Amino acid sequence: MVVGFVYVFDRLRQARESEVRTAELQTQLARSQLENLKLQLHPHFLFNTLNAISSVMYEDVAKADTMMAQLSDFLRLVLDSSGVHEVPLQRELVVEQMYVDIMKTRLDSRLNLRLDIAPELHDAAIPFMLLQPLLENSIKHGLSADSNALDIEITAQRKEGAAVIAIRDNGRGLRGNGAAERHGLANVRERLAHMYGDAASFAIAPARN
Repeated sequence: MVVGFVYVFDRLRQARESEVRTAELQTQLARSQLENLKLQLHPHFLFNTLNAISSVMYEDVAKADTMMAQLSDFLRLVLDSSGVHEVPLQRELVVEQMYVDIMKTRLDSRLNLRLDIAPELHDAAIPFMLLQPLLENSIKHGLSADSNALDIEITAQRKEGAAVIAIRDNGRGLRGNGAAERHGLANVRERLAHMYGDAASFAIAPARN
């Protein structure tokens, strides 16, 4: 009986250790997948911004030079946040304001950003650079050649115990069946799923008047 008890106890211990190792491997895999998504985002942003600078380089050297300096400051801030997956919303908004400033230079100030953030959400944790693809999408699809300016608003409010962050613009709106989820928007959805599961959601739709 003693031998049998020891055997069962040892099997239970091995089973628990196996469960712990499996959980650790799953955690490491999830972190690896999340880091991969984050690394995918940075080159995507960088290539798009460099293309924007290239588009004005031969037309306005001073503007291109200003954009390069702004991009340098932006990348320094991004590199300082290396390895960080979540930041306070207030810090995220500083990063996004720098991105908008780069695009404002390119568009000759035809871009306006307004913030309406509930005070209690300034320190709310948010995935780093989560909002950048959404702003990029608004600028790319919202501003037309005959538009005087594009107004973008970022709001953050507490609703039914959840933090709701919304980005709205007064641009052309969705065309056809809506916006196709290419790299940037798909990245947003996948990062939210990896970090929060069903506790977070993402949607894109025409603004309501």
